[in-house]
Amino acid sequence: MLVLLTRCVAETPRVSRRQAPGSRRRYSSAGAVCQPTAKPFQATERSPLGYRQKHLRGSIAENTAPPASSTADSRSLLGGPQGRRGRLHVAVSSVVSTQPELREGGMGNSGGKGKGGEEQEEGEDEELPYEVEEQLASGDDTLDLCFRKLRRLPRRVCGCRHLEKLYASNNRLRGLPEGFSELERLRVLALDFNKMFDVPPPVCRLENITRLYLGSNRLTTLPPEFSNLLNLRCLWMENNFFRRFPRQLLDLPVLKSLQLGDNRLRSLPGCLARMASLRGLWLYGNRFEELPRVLLRMELLEILDVDRNKISSFPNLTRLAGLKLFSYDHNPSKAVPKARDSVMLVGEGAEELRQARAEAAEAVAAAKAEKEALEAEALEAAARGARGYRGRGTAIHSILKNGGLSTGQLEGSGGGGGRRRRRRESSRMSLILRKRRRRRRRRERRL
Repeated sequence: MLVLLTRCVAETPRVSRRQAPGSRRRYSSAGAVCQPTAKPFQATERSPLGYRQKHLRGSIAENTAPPASSTADSRSLLGGPQGRRGRLHVAVSSVVSTQPELREGGMGNSGGKGKGGEEQEEGEDEELPYEVEEQLASGDDTLDLCFRKLRRLPRRVCGCRHLEKLYASNNRLRGLPEGFSELERLRVLALDFNKMFDVPPPVCRLENITRLYLGSNRLTTLPPEFSNLLNLRCLWMENNFFRRFPRQLLDLPVLKSLQLGDNRLRSLPGCLARMASLRGLWLYGNRFEELPRVLLRMELLEILDVDRNKISSFPNLTRLAGLKLFSYDHNPSKAVPKARDSVMLVGEGAEELRQARAEAAEAVAAAKAEKEALEAEALEAAARGARGYRGRGTAIHSILKNGGLSTGQLEGSGGGGGRRRRRRESSRMSLILRKRRRRRRRRERRL
């Protein structure tokens, strides 16, 4: 008897009374005390097991025992290599499977919500702030819902058929309700800075919309119904994930401004030239290695921005007669593109070229003004000479009539006086020219 008791005591492991804070004794299926782990599993509110796991962890770990019929399986699960985290997950799963109220509450769902919870959340409507309620009650044609952290557009907005401008930027929208297409008078719609992967179908049914902002979303393509927006004039889709130019845009007859910056475009289709109404095209922050040749055929284009690409050289842009602004900064090309003098260039070397053009234009204007002044003075001198000749002729005629000096003396005096007068006028003109040269030199020194 004493030998058996000594053997049982020797086989039983000793457990120190001092344990790590937060750790608890665990018992195997045989009833033996197991050594606690050094770092117990810390459940948090963000764990997939839910918020209740934090409060039920201790009771589940201590009071839950595997059924007697599955002792081997339970022992392998509780003592497996997964550690305390795996063992606790198995224990909680067994409790959830036996308690319907926890399963219905959503602890068993890895997403933290059951199917019924998702349907209930989809059915709920966003609560509108007081100022938005005032806007809806006032009957104003403009509604501002920016920076409201909305996940769904409130259904009350779909009933405001008088709206013409709706701004819902900087939210968390992923789509729009089907009733949104009832806003037939809507002309301006801002949905930028949201979380949309596709253009909502109700947007493609707004035939009267003229300005649409879809930037800073997660768009990669456009739906085929997008070509139904025949009145669209301004479209901004910057900072998305387009790899190819959306061909649905080719069927928009009155599109004037197209913003496709900060995407992943490498080329443009050759049929882009048929967009005759396009006046402004923004292609900055893409992956172009050369300027698309189709742009050289769009002579009515006024604004072209290819900033922050990989273009190493630019072709001659003088054939673009309507071009007013061309931005080419932050490209590998170091040479200034050749364009007409009326084009405003933005990029490396453009400021120096602009200053040189301004100085040349100022010099041409000064030379033209000086030439006009000289011509005016010459005309004035000729007029004075004509008046003096008429006076001399009258005096000579009167002297001859009265029998005074002889004709030879009069000719001699008249000829000498004319030569002296011409010398005085020439010296005066040379003095004026010298003064003007001095003034021009002073201006050049100041510049």
